[in-house]
Amino acid sequence: MKVKCDKCGAEFNKNPSKVTNMNFCSKECSKSPRKQITKPCDCCGAPVTRCQSWMLDHVFCSRKCSKGFLSLKMTKMNVDLNPDRMNIETRSKLRLANLGRGEGIAYEKTFGRHSHRITAETILGRPLGKGEIVHHINHNKRDNHPLNLMIFPSQVDHARWHKNEQHDESKNFE
Repeated sequence: MKVKCDKCGAEFNKNPSKVTNMNFCSKECSKSPRKQITKPCDCCGAPVTRCQSWMLDHVFCSRKCSKGFLSLKMTKMNVDLNPDRMNIETRSKLRLANLGRGEGIAYEKTFGRHSHRITAETILGRPLGKGEIVHHINHNKRDNHPLNLMIFPSQVDHARWHKNEQHDESKNFE
C-alpha cells in the first residue's frame, strides 16, 4: 500500500496492517522534530501549538474550554431541533413523575436544584453564595419549611454550631 511520509511527504510502501495515524519513510524522519502548527483555541482564543497530525477540526487549550464549547453547541442544537421540549410545563410533568421514586433519605430537588437551597434563597431575597450552608434544624432533610432552615456563611461556622449543639445536648442528659 502506498503511504505518504508525515515528515517529508515522500511516498513509500507499507503493509496495510501497519498503517497508523503517523507514518514515516525512515528512522531519520521519525526521529526528527515533527511539523508544529499553531491555531487559536475555539473557545477562548489562546494559541495552541501541536503536531500537524494532532490538529483536529476544533482545537482547545484545555478540557474546560472543550467542555464549555461542547455544552454551548449541544444546547444550541437541542433548541434548534426541538425548541419547546423542555419548557416549564414539561419540566413540571417530569418532576412529578419522578417524585417519590427514591428511598426518601436524600435531599429533595426541584428542577435539579436542592429545594432547601431554593427556600433559603427565597428567605434571603438573593442567591446563596458559593460557600454558604443551609442547615435543617430538626435534622429532617425533607422538611424545607422556612422556620426549619438556618443559613451559615461557611462550613466552618456550620461545624462549630454542631459542636456547640452536641455539648448542649450532653448537659441535658446529665
